[in-house]
Amino acid sequence: MTTKTIRYQELTPLPPGQSDFILRSADGTKQIRLDVTNPHGLSPHVNVETFVPRNAFPGDPRMIRTDNLHVFPKGGQ
Repeated sequence: MTTKTIRYQELTPLPPGQSDFILRSADGTKQIRLDVTNPHGLSPHVNVETFVPRNAFPGDPRMIRTDNLHVFPKGGQ
């Protein structure tokens, strides 16, 4: 994943699910997830993810994850 700036204004909080906190870009191509209380078997971490449209058919809203960078705080994994 190349280093890019994701401006906070471009991100919208989503209701918590399996992650503690999720921010997603309006176009759905960028997402930041905090996995602190339920880190899925790992140390607490942040996921920085990128997506591209699946485009299986016109208007297909599904996305394919192209990158998932796990960021661990100091002392983590």
